[in-house]
Amino acid sequence: MKHQCMLPRGRRVRTLCTVVFIALIVALQVVVFDFHKKVARSESERLERMHAQSANTQVAPLISILASTGPSRADFFTNLWESFQRQKYANKELIVFEDSEDKPSDFWRNISDSRVKYFHVQHSRGRRMGIGSKHQRMMRLARGEFMAIFDDDDYYSP
Repeated sequence: MKHQCMLPRGRRVRTLCTVVFIALIVALQVVVFDFHKKVARSESERLERMHAQSANTQVAPLISILASTGPSRADFFTNLWESFQRQKYANKELIVFEDSEDKPSDFWRNISDSRVKYFHVQHSRGRRMGIGSKHQRMMRLARGEFMAIFDDDDYYSP
């Protein structure tokens, strides 16, 4: 049994379908735009509330800075540490996560700053964690209300 279209064929039908299709796209764009405006407004309101709360309590929110590294990156440890220290924001912590086949890095274990949390995971040859797994693990260890990811080989402005 053949399916037959109940609409008359011709240029008018194609034009009508095109107009309806364009109207639907425009309506969808308006809905998406309104959604993004609402999300941005609620995020802005949330940040304003947090700012007002921190102004009232005089305690700035803790920012957790996450840094993933390894023993082959030891040349960058000093740079990472100095970038963290140069940051002007006071209420911060640095979470350093190192996975290696070797023993833990002496550099990070010798830092006596209480804001630095160093974690070492020893793995078998060729079984290193992926960057996503490292970030997830660090996020679970972080105590901050906000998080920033520092790459050990980048320089960060205060």
